[in-house]
Amino acid sequence: MCAREGNKLKYDLMELMHFVTPDLEIEEYAKIKGLIISTEVLRKELEFDPNSKPGDFDILVIPYSETGVHIERTAAIEVKVVRPTRAKPERNANSLGVTQLKGMIEDGFPFAGLIHVCIPEALPKEEMMDIKFCTLPAGDNTGPIPEGKTIDDFSVKVKMDQFPYVSVKKQIRRLLVYDIPKYAGLYVMGLAKNSNGDILSEHIHGPERHYFTGYLNPKRKIETQMKIGKFLRDNPDRFITRKVRD
Repeated sequence: MCAREGNKLKYDLMELMHFVTPDLEIEEYAKIKGLIISTEVLRKELEFDPNSKPGDFDILVIPYSETGVHIERTAAIEVKVVRPTRAKPERNANSLGVTQLKGMIEDGFPFAGLIHVCIPEALPKEEMMDIKFCTLPAGDNTGPIPEGKTIDDFSVKVKMDQFPYVSVKKQIRRLLVYDIPKYAGLYVMGLAKNSNGDILSEHIHGPERHYFTGYLNPKRKIETQMKIGKFLRDNPDRFITRKVRD
């Protein structure tokens, strides 16, 4: 979800795009130009019952295109952080966020999702895994491997901290034990630093990845969309706008 460029963090918002565009065909998806994002929005700010859960909405994401802002595709997302350590690799989040997720569904948001961010303790180099890293460029410019060479000739051995990957797999499996509606989007990612201090992200792999993509909430409400629209109009300074394509 993020990487470091120099002294600055560069965020990849494509993960958030998945929460608001899971049902779009390629042609429709390509029309989305960016996202309008707000964080830590209190229930009362959206004129919901303040005594219900969640008490606030960690992230609100609204896509926009050249034709306007698509309130009808707003996603409300709950975020939890997990910090496993070498001494306590089984450490879990204090709350998994399932109750909050179900609350957002009942609130009537068009899309509802849950993100778990695993930030494990960094492993010392002697505990890291040796992996082969291919130095050939990816994509259409790769070209054929020169005669007499194999892909191993273009591979170098690097150290990989496997703790984020293990934590991500463990966390998504924890979530799948719960009775979470299949239309809710679930996403688990891990963050770690490499030997250069760069921040790297680890994402869901394998069969668990299809749980990332939810779909339209069957309990979505027009009145909820009207509340979101009013909050956006009354509080434009509470939102940031980020392009995902030119």
